[in-house]
Amino acid sequence: MTRACAILPLAGSSRWARSRNCTPTLTDVNQIEVHQDTWDSGFTVYYDGLRFEVTVPSAPTLAATLLSSNLVRLTVRGVDGFAHIIEASSDLERWTAVRTNVPVAGVMEWTEAASGQKFFRAQVP
Repeated sequence: MTRACAILPLAGSSRWARSRNCTPTLTDVNQIEVHQDTWDSGFTVYYDGLRFEVTVPSAPTLAATLLSSNLVRLTVRGVDGFAHIIEASSDLERWTAVRTNVPVAGVMEWTEAASGQKFFRAQVP
């Protein structure tokens, strides 16, 4: 897909001003040209054949195991490297964040007091 923005300077100076302002999609970028100037003897470096991959984590799964009459173990399976927000609610309308963690080897576990009716959900922001 060809975008209207073909050149996007990242910075500028009095001698080199931005020519266009836009927000390219990284998956459409296939070449980067870097101009550097050191004591007026600048050089140009070309990086081409680039490919940017955007990683979108899959939805986490949440499981609960009753350990005793007053303890429950919650297990979230998710993607390493992404923060997961765990929220709790007593009525499925008002949610409160109770944890924000990054899974290790795809798993987060903890125990909660099993008191009254409580719902949990896991999200990746």
